[in-house]
Amino acid sequence: MHWGSDSRASSSGERDSLLAGGPPPAHVSHREEVSGVNKRIAVKPLLSAIVLSLALALPAGCSQQQETAKPASVATAFANPGLLTETGWLKEHLGEEGLVLLDARTPEEYAAGHIKGAVNFPAHSTDETIGGVPAMLTSIEKLAGMLGERGVTKDSNVIVYDMQITPPAGRLFWILEYLGHVKVSVLNGGMAKFKKEGGDVTKDVPAVAKSKYVPEPEDEALATKDEVREMMSAPDAVLVDTRPVLEYAGGHLKGAKRMDWVELLTGDDPPVMKPAAELDELFADLGVTRDKDVGLY
Repeated sequence: MHWGSDSRASSSGERDSLLAGGPPPAHVSHREEVSGVNKRIAVKPLLSAIVLSLALALPAGCSQQQETAKPASVATAFANPGLLTETGWLKEHLGEEGLVLLDARTPEEYAAGHIKGAVNFPAHSTDETIGGVPAMLTSIEKLAGMLGERGVTKDSNVIVYDMQITPPAGRLFWILEYLGHVKVSVLNGGMAKFKKEGGDVTKDVPAVAKSKYVPEPEDEALATKDEVREMMSAPDAVLVDTRPVLEYAGGHLKGAKRMDWVELLTGDDPPVMKPAAELDELFADLGVTRDKDVGLY
């Protein structure tokens, strides 16, 4: 099945036909091939941390990220530990050649203090309103230019972070995967955990040598409305709405089950990703098993 970008400008009437009421979410997707089973993950861009969570719970060997797994300091209970970087590992490797830190927060938050060496890349700067739908992804050319301005190359080991492990960091993570970047991960616990553990935080803005970023986009990473419709009626597919209960009650895709994305995090201060076993159980309760096509938004 082809996943193209033609869904980005669908009419309001076409979008409304997908809903059980309320405004439509914007969709992107990421797909994994697992033991011959097509694992499709359609997500709202600002909630793409969900992609990270589910990918971590999939069997080993299903993701390119497996090749870039960090040393033992990473949460090794996960099948694909390279998708998360632990704060302890970052403290030891800060300033390492080829390592690029992207701060997904607003310019104001970045200016108030950030991890030493980090470059600001506000997640909201990748948004455009297309066909009347806000928070849609800007063009590949613009994204490549944004990365080049921040010194990112295809060989960079990129770690994205927010104050905690939240949707803005997840959005940048997904964008880099969409552009075909292999070495990308999210900082588990975010800057809050890094700072709490004595990590080096500064207000100094690092000098950046600009680069020319050459993307190798995954053409299947933007879902079409027809493919979403197909998942709604397919017996081997599960759609999961990751918004809070009140938003879900106000309107959701027909047949979608609800799981607030914050349920993927622990109650720690600051929160971190739940252990893989807990994530497996959480998804299983929704009918998300490894033999299903999975759509998250």
